[in-house]
Amino acid sequence: MTVVVRTAESPPDRLAAWKIRAAVFIDEQGIAETIERDGLDDVAWHLVAWEGETAVGTARVLGVDACNRPVAPAGATAVKIGRMAVLPSKRRLGIGRRLLDAALQLARQNALHRVELSAQEYVVGFYEQAGFRVDGDPYVEAGIPHRHMSRQL
Repeated sequence: MTVVVRTAESPPDRLAAWKIRAAVFIDEQGIAETIERDGLDDVAWHLVAWEGETAVGTARVLGVDACNRPVAPAGATAVKIGRMAVLPSKRRLGIGRRLLDAALQLARQNALHRVELSAQEYVVGFYEQAGFRVDGDPYVEAGIPHRHMSRQL
C-alpha cells in the first residue's frame, strides 16, 4: 500500500476530505452535521491521505491566535489539528500517523511552534506517542469524551 498525504488544493480534494469526515464523524460516530460543519473549513488547511486515486484519510489544520480564536494562517500564533479521520477499513496501517506528521510539518513550514488538539479519549495514547501531553480535565464534546492536548515543535 502506497499512501501519499498532500494538502487539499482543489475543490475535489476538499470534497474528498469532507466525504471522509461525514463517513466517520456523522455516519459512524453519530455526530450531528451541524456540529461537524462548524464554519471553519474555509480558513483551514486540509490534508488528505490518498491511496492511488482513493482518499482514505483527512485532517484539518486551523491557525489560531494568542486567544485561541481561528484566524488565517498569516495571523496565527499556533495551530489546532482537528477533524482527523481515517476510513475504518484503513485504520491501524499508519495513515493517521502520516496525517499527523504532515500536519506538524505544515506548522513548522509556517513558523508555528505550538500545536493543540482536542482528542477523543480513546486515542489519547496515539497522540502521546507523537509527543503531545494532556492539558486539563476530561470534557464532553458532541457527546464524546475528549481531552485537550498540546505540544511544542
